[in-house]
Amino acid sequence: MSRWTGDPEVGPVLEAGDAWRERCFLGSTSILTDGALWTLLNLNDLLTRYADHPIAGKRDFLDKFEEQLSGAPAATIRLAAEVLWLLHLFPSGRTLSGHTKREQISKVWSWSGEAAPDSPFLDDAHLRGVGHPGTAYFTHRPSEYEYLIRVFVAFKSLPAAEQGRLLQEDVPWTFMTWLDGQPGSDRRLTRGAILYFLFPDHLERNLSKDHKRQIYASLKSKLAADDVIKSRTPNIGSGAEFRRPPLAWVPVRIVLSQPADAVPGFGAPGGRAGGIEAILRAAEIVGFVPQRGDELRIDGRVCSVEAARPDSLGITWRLVLSEA
Repeated sequence: MSRWTGDPEVGPVLEAGDAWRERCFLGSTSILTDGALWTLLNLNDLLTRYADHPIAGKRDFLDKFEEQLSGAPAATIRLAAEVLWLLHLFPSGRTLSGHTKREQISKVWSWSGEAAPDSPFLDDAHLRGVGHPGTAYFTHRPSEYEYLIRVFVAFKSLPAAEQGRLLQEDVPWTFMTWLDGQPGSDRRLTRGAILYFLFPDHLERNLSKDHKRQIYASLKSKLAADDVIKSRTPNIGSGAEFRRPPLAWVPVRIVLSQPADAVPGFGAPGGRAGGIEAILRAAEIVGFVPQRGDELRIDGRVCSVEAARPDSLGITWRLVLSEA
């Protein structure tokens, strides 16, 4: 369903996204040529030249970018153009025309000493875009661009087996949890673009948290009772404490999937706590992405987090617990 955007001509854009996923993100091949570009070595070089040498002032993004890439190997410069290609893949033609996208990508590529290749992924059909990303996507372009590079470096630094697990286990939630642990994911709009082009069959083309909340408010009546966010007020649920050992306990409020006195290990006769989940508001643990090994203290009993999954809006976390 998420591949349907209301635009009957969106197919080539999704084709481009699929090609980027297989060729560049999972592999190391250029999206515009058959050469190897998306390597960890090239990405680290690009990150160093771009992020470690910021240029202050009101000059145009591309003017500064050209100075930052001055003297870089041709492969780094061409990779820089392709990261810009990905940044431009999401915005619709109404917000950034295909001509402007192509012009900017080609300009960066030309700094490598040759003209941009004649690739179908640079035509208007593939650069048509899928939606309006919001004004901040453009006004914070330098930060959005840096975030993309950092995510790619972090992912490609993982062992191949771990990369495969993130993309294949509990799709798309396992990868989303990993991504939300990367610096900047709480505020960078390109987070949503990465997720959409990696998982277009599972996630919608929506980068705005406000829009996601509006969609949730309109459709929550169709959700199963356990999936409805009961409240966003701080007084909902029961008092508890959260921590990541050996850090100190932080007071939080949670909603348990069962009453505490009905669960073995939480008041009822029995052994370990089994089959119990806790819903926790993300705003109460700012700076933490819940993970296996974290702990909740409920009515004096310490529970270990066995698994954690965010809701689609990033408002709450559902934690699977066992008694520590």
